[in-house]
Amino acid sequence: MDDGERAVQAPAFEQEAPGLAARFPHIIDRLRALWGKPAEGGMFFDSLLVDERGHGEGFPAPILFEILHLNELFKAAHQAGPGGDVWTDHESVL
Repeated sequence: MDDGERAVQAPAFEQEAPGLAARFPHIIDRLRALWGKPAEGGMFFDSLLVDERGHGEGFPAPILFEILHLNELFKAAHQAGPGGDVWTDHESVL
């Protein structure tokens, strides 16, 4: 594993986000590949949720809600440090 990469269990995407899996399987493939990479995965979620190209069309509401749900699962999976302690990655705060 590279620095910053974690062995975290990816969700069953087809169950957690069935609409996204059916309509945008390439997004599911990318999420699966990035699930253990907090920085890269976070940037990918940002790119899905924020229109930086100016098209403004966005995803249909049900798909957006599934992306937001997966984003919450992703954040929860990566909030704790390698030892399972949420403060491991944030010692400078103390």
